Amino acid sequence: VLGMIYGPRYKAGNAADATRSIVARALQLYRLNLVIILIFGAFLFVPFLDSTAVTAFTNQGTGEVYPLYPDTTSSLKAWIGRVVLLRSGPHQFQIIGLYVFLLALTPLVLLLLHKRYTAVVLTISWVLYILNWYAPDRITGAQFEYGFPLLTWQLTYVHGLVVGFHRERIGELLQDDRIRKAWLILCGVLFLGFAFFTQNNPNPNMPDWAKISVIPEDTFRAIYAVWFKKNTLGLLRILNYVVVLSLAYYALTRYWAIFNRWFGWYLVPLGQASLYAFVVHVFFVMVLSWIPILDEGNVVINTIGHTVALLGIWFLVKTKFLFRWIPR
Repeated sequence: VLGMIYGPRYKAGNAADATRSIVARALQLYRLNLVIILIFGAFLFVPFLDSTAVTAFTNQGTGEVYPLYPDTTSSLKAWIGRVVLLRSGPHQFQIIGLYVFLLALTPLVLLLLHKRYTAVVLTISWVLYILNWYAPDRITGAQFEYGFPLLTWQLTYVHGLVVGFHRERIGELLQDDRIRKAWLILCGVLFLGFAFFTQNNPNPNMPDWAKISVIPEDTFRAIYAVWFKKNTLGLLRILNYVVVLSLAYYALTRYWAIFNRWFGWYLVPLGQASLYAFVVHVFFVMVLSWIPILDEGNVVINTIGHTVALLGIWFLVKTKFLFRWIPR
């Protein structure tokens, strides 16, 4: 979307205005990050309030709990350092830290694309990805890099900018029926393969009726660790993104009237206020963690709980609750 919106501005010679707008958005996300970190950090000092769900991270596989904030007895200096450098905060919100850095780099990428250095941009992006694959490094030290290492996850972001910037040319290419059909067939076949692999996931939190066990557990875990892991952004995970997004984009385009009639009432408002929805969802996570029955693993009850939460977020968007204070 950034490539689609700001690319034409660079091409029209309005690079300065576009850069100011992008940097302003990055700073807005940074300020928002600080506010969220401080709000949930303050909850740690309320004795009767259990904020563990958002102030700590629990490894679902081992049960080990990692605190995401300094201890309440830590010095003010320690707290300021952790907050300002985005080294604390709810892990459900940490990806916004990634966006801060990626947005800050966006003007440079768009300028290079405008100067016709697309091949150079893509080459640099892949080199950084490969280097971080073999020698992982959290160059910012921020918390988000545990889940979304900057040098790794820039790959999908940069490619998104490139696609958006060259959207018209790519669209012209796909006007060829043979190319479009061949691409959709390839994506369809790969989608079925990825879906089959996914349903073999041995995760004990998945009910038996929702998975198949054709692939041995050790084999699945070995393949997943190398090719699908989120933190390292495995190559097959990236391909899976491309396949799913291509098919979803095609389906939404061709059958938009149907999708809009059935789901537009819910998804369109949330899409138009996506940042707002992402902010308030963290509060819902904490509140839902206070309801013991949702920890019992009952599929029906948990589905009802999630549905109520999702409708609650939609209701807040429709009523524009705190729209004046929470960016969208």
